[in-house]
Parts: sequence; structure tokens; C-alpha cells
Amino acid sequence: MSRAMKDSGVAWIGEIPEGWKTVRFKYLHNGMNTGEGIDKEYWSTDDQDAIFYTAGLEPIRTNYGDFPKWKYTKASDLLLARNGTPYVYLPVEGACYTDHIIRASLKENTIREFIRYSLQQSIASVVVDSVSLATWSASLWDEQAIAWPPLPEQSRIAAFLDRRCAEIDRVIAATQSTMEEYKKLKQSIITEAVTHGVRGERKMKDSGVEWIGEIPEEWSVLELKFLCDMQAGKNLTSEEIAPEGVFPVYGGNGLRGYYSACNVNGDYLLVGRQGALCGNVHHVSGEFWATEHAIITNPSTLSNIRFLFYLLHGMNLGQYVNNTAAQPGLAVSQIQAVRTCLVPLEEQDEIAQYLDKKCAEIDRLIEAKQQLLTQLEAYKKSVIYEYVTGKREVPGE
Repeated sequence: MSRAMKDSGVAWIGEIPEGWKTVRFKYLHNGMNTGEGIDKEYWSTDDQDAIFYTAGLEPIRTNYGDFPKWKYTKASDLLLARNGTPYVYLPVEGACYTDHIIRASLKENTIREFIRYSLQQSIASVVVDSVSLATWSASLWDEQAIAWPPLPEQSRIAAFLDRRCAEIDRVIAATQSTMEEYKKLKQSIITEAVTHGVRGERKMKDSGVEWIGEIPEEWSVLELKFLCDMQAGKNLTSEEIAPEGVFPVYGGNGLRGYYSACNVNGDYLLVGRQGALCGNVHHVSGEFWATEHAIITNPSTLSNIRFLFYLLHGMNLGQYVNNTAAQPGLAVSQIQAVRTCLVPLEEQDEIAQYLDKKCAEIDRLIEAKQQLLTQLEAYKKSVIYEYVTGKREVPGE
């Protein structure tokens, strides 16, 4: 039997049950503070060190010894991300947190878990104008409004959502694991094909290169620089990129937007040069702008562009990233010196055609899993929304 509902007066919430109220987050805590800027040199993998929240999805560890004692988290705290994705954390007691995190000390007679579920829904409804990284200020968090049922009902809802979300998360984790296995399979198929060919049993020889192993007897080995020309793209400020531009703009991680000019015209490979996805490879054709975060790669007369695309994948260029600098990066001169396979052009065509087909099959499987992930995430959000706003009652009531 459905219960009587009323308008909450809050857009994202909509209707709530008659006996419920709404409340802004600023009335649910006793104060806020931000964490400390802790350098990466103090990050740790030792389980004995303090748990450390960094504004990423999961906390890490730190051996930093000067974190102020009064700032360590307590059992009644919530942690709120200030930048990037607006995560709401239920921290363990005695944890550290970066200055990109806001700590809120909740008042007595509040259900931390219920507030966390509700607040995450509320902040997700906020649109923030940002050139690069979204910022979520303390005042913005304070103004978030959530539905407020009686405390016993909050407890029931939170406990129910803990169980239901754990079930959904298990399916999400299994789906993600399957996707990773498909990606590993794809990588192994590519590496096998570009280093051993696709003609079945044949006479082999030692390549003398560790990552390659044995190669067909008629193949040889040479440095990558003989198979392609590589040069970094050109700088372009984010303000110059606009949706109404004419030419696509590509960085190291793919399409970024559009611009009124182009610096490349033709059929090229773009290799990620800086950032988290260093070494990824895109095949791009036509007129476009390649930024300084991409390495423009043009095959030589010794290489078929599709084969070169797969060869670069098989070489796993990410392993040559320099992680000692402030921003991870690839040096063109370093990767051009890597020794790789020289394959007859006719066989390059065979390998590329084989991999086009095999990779398309695996990509379809990965895409199907990605669609399932998207559906699961949307379902999880809808479940949380339905219960924290009272549109559905906890089963058994």
C-alpha cells in the first residue's frame, strides 16, 4: 500500500513521504576543516602505516608523521572531496586526508551512512562550471539539501542500501574483472601476432631481444626509428578549444574537442606522450590538430600503418614511461631506440588483417561488458535515490 507523498521543494528530491522533512547539510555537522598537503614521498604501501584519503576512489597509506592530532578522523566523520569527482567517504577512525579533502564532524543523533548515501545523490545533481578540474567548496557542500526521515527509518534505509549496494558491487567487480581478462587476451594476441606472425608452424630463430623472444627465420630486428618518424605535436591552450570549431583536436588520450586550425593532414598514428595514459595508440586520419601531449607517428617505407599500429601496441610503450619527473612522460628518442621486428610488407598486411578481425571480436565483447557496467552503475544510483527520498520503502515494512 502506497504512502501519502508531498512536494519536498527540492528539485533533485521531488516528492517525499508526508512524515519526512528536508534539511541542508550545514545543519548536520559541527564544523569542517581541510587536510594536509602530503608529498608523494610520504605515500606508502605498508599496512602498518596510516590510512590516507587522497580524493581518489580508494584510500592509500602514508608514513607522514606530522599530521595534526586534532585532524585525525573520528567515527562520526564524513570526508568530502574538494576537487575532481565529488566523492563522499565514510572514513575509518584515525585516518589522514589530503588538503583536497574536507572533513565534516557530524552532530550526535545523525546516521552517518544515511547522510552519506543522500549527500552523494544531492551533489551529483549539481552542475559546476570548470575549465579543467571541478571544485567542490565547503559552502557548496553545506548548501546540499537531503530528505530527512525519522532516525529509525534512516537506520533501516542505510542498512538495506548497504546490503543491496554490496550485491550490485559484487556484480560490478566481476564484470570489471572479465573486462580486464578480455583486454589481457587482446594484448597477448597482438603481441603474439606481431612477434611470431600468423602463418602457423615455421622455422624460428632467437631475436636477441627479450620482449620479442623467437621470430620467424626470414624476419629481422632493428630499432623502431627505422620503421617510423616520430615528433611531438604543438601546444594549444584549452581556451582555444570549442565545440563549434572545425578541426578535431587530439591529445595523447584521444579526442579533446575542436579548433579553427589544423597542424596535421593525412594518415597518422598518435602515441600518448604525457599523463596517465602514456603509450596508448590512436589511428587518426584527415585534417586535425595534435597537441604536445601526443607523438605524431608516420610510418616509413618499411612499415604498413595498420601493422605499425599493432606493433606499437605489442611493444607496450607504457613500460618506457619516465615516472621520476613531475608528470609521467615518454621521450621520443628513447622509444625510437627500442629494438623491434622488421617484417616483410606482404606479411605485415596479413598480420594487420588478422588482428583487425580478432580485435574487433574482442572489442565487441568488451563493449558489451562496458554497457552492462553502465547499466549496473545507473541501477545502483536509482536504487539509492528511490530509498533515500522515500519513493520506495524498505522491504518488510
